[in-house]
Amino acid sequence: MPHNQWPSTPAANVLTPLKSLDTTDPDAILWSALEKMGRDGVNQMPVIDGKEIIGMISREDILHYLSFLESLHAWKSGSGGTQ
Repeated sequence: MPHNQWPSTPAANVLTPLKSLDTTDPDAILWSALEKMGRDGVNQMPVIDGKEIIGMISREDILHYLSFLESLHAWKSGSGGTQ
C-alpha cells in the first residue's frame, strides 16, 4: 500500500480476520497458550469465551506472570516468607 494512502486506509483493509487467528479460552493452561504462540510464530492471541473476545494474552504477559510466581516462590522459601 502506498505511503500516501496510510492516513485514509480503514483498519478493515489490513486486519487479520478472527477466523484466521489461533485463539485460546479463559480456562486454558498458560503453558498450552505459550506453546501455541511458539508453534504459530505469534506473540499474542485473542482469548475467546464462546463467541466473545474477552481479551488478549501475549507471550510477554505469560512470561511476566511466570517470573512473578518464581519470585514469590523464592521469597516464600527464603527468609522473606517466614515470620
